[in-house]
Amino acid sequence: MQNMRNALTAGGVQGLFNNKQDESRMITDLVIPRENENELILEARKLGYQKIILLYSPKEYEEKLALARELAGLYQNFRVEAGVIIDSTKAKNLNNYQKKLRCLTVGRGFSPQFFRKNTISSVFELELSSTGGSKYRSSGLNQVLCMEAVRSGTKLGISISEVINSGDAEILGRIVNNIRIAQKYGMEITAASLARAPYEMRSPHDIRGLLRTLGVSGENAARSLEQ
Repeated sequence: MQNMRNALTAGGVQGLFNNKQDESRMITDLVIPRENENELILEARKLGYQKIILLYSPKEYEEKLALARELAGLYQNFRVEAGVIIDSTKAKNLNNYQKKLRCLTVGRGFSPQFFRKNTISSVFELELSSTGGSKYRSSGLNQVLCMEAVRSGTKLGISISEVINSGDAEILGRIVNNIRIAQKYGMEITAASLARAPYEMRSPHDIRGLLRTLGVSGENAARSLEQ
């Protein structure tokens, strides 16, 4: 766990794109604003990201979309998008959301539906929804879910702010176990800060180093921040 901490101590909407980089391979962070969108954007640029996606609940999304468009117009050579984060408690409404949302959508927590719907780009904080059994092995992911995720294109998301703030060996053990299972069965891995404040954000270099410490292969770590 100390090695993981040491790795961190070093310092979606079409039409929002306002530079000419290859948008399919942009280094991206996902954040959860608390009325501090501009501060998060400035920190992302400072840390070397090319794009930031501001995640909101489904209820907030329509209202915040206009703000994201306005912010996108303020920055040159940097992309700003809005996306949606859906808690596992709201997963039963995925079919309704699918009809309305045309943006990057991620899940948070455990729900089998997250792995079956191609609406969901990635699932974060799965380790916080342990499903019973041994505390290190009941991390929520298994072979069946991985195979469903591979078919639907859903990725395992690693929340960097959760790793930073947790300090809990049990939670870190679940994260490591999920990474091991995902790589064994071919489920892709992505990472993002999911920061609510700038101090929770880390540079792409630091995040890739942390992922390797957690057991992510070099190849997977290298492309984990591309959105």
